[in-house]
Formats: sequence, structure tokens, C-alpha cells
Amino acid sequence: RQAANYSMIVASFIGGAIFTGFLTRFIHQYAIWTVTTILTTIIIHYTRYNHIHHLEQKNI
Repeated sequence: RQAANYSMIVASFIGGAIFTGFLTRFIHQYAIWTVTTILTTIIIHYTRYNHIHHLEQKNI
């Protein structure tokens, strides 16, 4: 399980780097704002999901 979690984290970093690289070619300096918006949306969704389903005390 820990290996799968670690692999997902590494894959996310690699995927994010590739995505940001392509994004930078098209929208240049606005790429960082786009990535920031996407990550903020994900964090808000994850936090709300955990709160709604009472997962704050569980290790998921």
C-alpha cells in the first residue's frame, strides 16, 4: 500500500511537470496561475469531501 501511495505521488509530480511544461509553451507567464488555480480547487474539494464524510480522523 505504501509503495502504491509513493508511486502515485511520484507520478503526480512527473505528470504535473509535463503538464506545466506544455502549458508554459502556450500561455507563458499565466501557466503558474493556471496551475495554482487547479491545485487550489483540488485542495478545497479534498478538504470538503473529508469534512462531509467525516474522514478527518481516518488515515486514507
